[in-house]
Amino acid sequence: MVFQEISNGGITEVTYQTVLLNDGLFMRVRIRDANDSERSLRSIS
Repeated sequence: MVFQEISNGGITEVTYQTVLLNDGLFMRVRIRDANDSERSLRSIS
């Protein structure tokens, strides 16, 4: 893991975890979202 951030805020007080892995994979996940509808994966070169 290169970088990790947990942030929250906004009107609905949503919490996100953002992670950058050594292989360039960038993930952003909404924490406490049962169906993971707010998950995004990206690859950074």
